[in-house]
Amino acid sequence: MAKDYQQLWKEVTSAIDEAKSVQTLARILVDREGRAFVSRLEPKDAELCIKILDHVGRTSRSFPFPVLGGLSDQGIAEHNLKTAEKQAFFVTLRRLSGYYGRLPDSIIITDKIEIDDKTLTSGGFADVRCGTYLGQLVAVKTMRVPEYDDLRRIRKVSTNRCFSAT
Repeated sequence: MAKDYQQLWKEVTSAIDEAKSVQTLARILVDREGRAFVSRLEPKDAELCIKILDHVGRTSRSFPFPVLGGLSDQGIAEHNLKTAEKQAFFVTLRRLSGYYGRLPDSIIITDKIEIDDKTLTSGGFADVRCGTYLGQLVAVKTMRVPEYDDLRRIRKVSTNRCFSAT
């Protein structure tokens, strides 16, 4: 017997408490047909689903739960979800975010990052430096933007090597 995903989605959006809403969403996402249903949600409902999935995936910050409007600092560990349900939450969040071209709020950095001047390592286009974000030590990748003079010098060296090799 197929589940009525539309009815389950209504339960998610009208639940009185966060735990019930999260458990109902987990019931939808563990089934292949349920994930397909979520991928076909209207943009407004998909946005809400992204917010819920993003909120549940967080572990340490308070965030207003979008359905209830209350504050909750419960992350995915506190919701007693099974491993398959947790995985379904993260996979669905990634897919919905990509499909709707929206980064989850937890990915967007809004606070100041303090970056050291010392470069830890570098590659072809970027440097990695040590930094501090929310009191935590982090690695920060900074893109190098070459100046026009550097580009002319690079082209000159590159073409000289090509012609001298033949």
